[in-house]
Amino acid sequence: MFLKNYVIYLLFGSMLKNYYTLNQLVKEFRSLIGKVIVDAFTQSKNNLIIKFYDYEEQFQILQFSCLTNLEAIFLRRNFERSRANSTDIFPQIIGEKVADISLVENNRVIKMHLTEADLYFFLFGGSRNNAFLVSREGKILQSFLKPKNYVNKFLVELFEEQKLPQDSTVFDYISKHKFLGKIYADLIVEELGLNRNLLFKQLDKKFREDLDTYLNKFISKLLSSNEYFVYFAKDKYLVSLIQLPKFELQKSFKSISDAVSFTFVNNVKNIENLKEIKSIETFFLKRINFLRAKLEQANRNEQILKQTESYKSFADLLISQPNLKIKGKNLIRLVDFEGKEVTIPLKPEYDLLENAQIYYDKAKRLQEKIKQQADKKEKIKNELKFYEKALKELEQLKDTKEINDFKKRFKELMEQKEQKGQNTENRFRKFKIGPDTLVYVGKNAANNDELTFGFAKPHDYWFHARGVGGSHCILKLPKGKSPSKELLERAAQIAAYFSKAKNSKYVPVSYTQKKYIRKPKGAPSGTVLLEREEVIFVNPKIPQEGSDDF
Repeated sequence: MFLKNYVIYLLFGSMLKNYYTLNQLVKEFRSLIGKVIVDAFTQSKNNLIIKFYDYEEQFQILQFSCLTNLEAIFLRRNFERSRANSTDIFPQIIGEKVADISLVENNRVIKMHLTEADLYFFLFGGSRNNAFLVSREGKILQSFLKPKNYVNKFLVELFEEQKLPQDSTVFDYISKHKFLGKIYADLIVEELGLNRNLLFKQLDKKFREDLDTYLNKFISKLLSSNEYFVYFAKDKYLVSLIQLPKFELQKSFKSISDAVSFTFVNNVKNIENLKEIKSIETFFLKRINFLRAKLEQANRNEQILKQTESYKSFADLLISQPNLKIKGKNLIRLVDFEGKEVTIPLKPEYDLLENAQIYYDKAKRLQEKIKQQADKKEKIKNELKFYEKALKELEQLKDTKEINDFKKRFKELMEQKEQKGQNTENRFRKFKIGPDTLVYVGKNAANNDELTFGFAKPHDYWFHARGVGGSHCILKLPKGKSPSKELLERAAQIAAYFSKAKNSKYVPVSYTQKKYIRKPKGAPSGTVLLEREEVIFVNPKIPQEGSDDF
């Protein structure tokens, strides 16, 4: 369902790196000529921000995204650098003035000519998206992404070779050789009534000439556009230099950067929406499959529970015998009320009357189980219908608002999803040592790691018998509460009990807050280092079941 749609979404393309979109962007970027670069940094994955200044207190911001399927370059209205989590990029270009900006011919590459060097922005797609600082001789001085792979190479090695393969179709010729991309190619093929799978080499010379004439006019129309359109199609926003009647128009712009920015931002949101929908769908499907399995099990149990009739029949036959005091038999062969011979297993230590009572009791218990099973089955059916209904509604969701509305309407299900890790604590032993105070105990080395580094919070207290093997123990307290001496002692007693020193009279137990525990790199499961440590001597002991008393 959604996975299929998500794949379509990724393949469809938003035309943010379309050659002619880049051409229009470069026209706007020429407003940067004469401006000085005052900052270049990144503060989110694969996104480069460059800030320009013109000495008249006017700043311009260029954003370059290398994200796969979200590759884009555009001018932003504003962007404030975060004080934390940002990294300087290309420090050599600070203070450099922009001398010129151009689109490298027949390549989705923008060149920014600076005073001392050049910046190149590659929008080839996927791992080939990158920005490079290049010397006048064409050698790569620095790379935004994966510098070890590119520094000291020559930029010319990275350019795509523009060559039409022999087996190219008409569609390939239009979309790739003429750089129009799939969406414009689809439009042209449809308008001209062409067979998109027809090999280009099969076209006669006159047809090729006529096709090129048409394509050149189409390209001129793209290059002269002064209005830019954003559409929503196949779960993705896309920008176009001309109107596309078959798609749903979202907005039009007079600035190509504004159109690209709007498309980019909404596609980022849309990807997050799709991920959330996929996450919810996965949760629902797991629950539906679980309920279906439970329903199948309930149906199988019903078949097994039909034994109740045979048990009652056995009891009736036994009680109808003339001598009910017979003992010592493992089985008895009798003729039932329909004249058929029946073999009935017996417990030799009981007489026939007592064996009959055993079968009556079994029949009664099974009848009760049948009733319980029927009630449970109905409950499973109702829950299954509920989840299936929710899943159908989920399939129709499109945007953030609809997702939020869905989550409100199915609040209970969403809470279950958010709390699906709530059973984490059930993977550990658990002891109540106070009115609202619990101690969790690991069951093995891997479980110890999960307890300490996955479940425990920084301010929880960690315990372990000192100098011997044993379980990690975590003392959880209500927020803002510090442990009393008594609670520390009780938790330590549990840690001592679940250690190899459990039979000793007094055991030293180390304890500290979880935030002072770390795991050495490459250390085996269950191994930790304590940055701070206190030691308490206790008698190994655990609370009585169902009580907080020792």
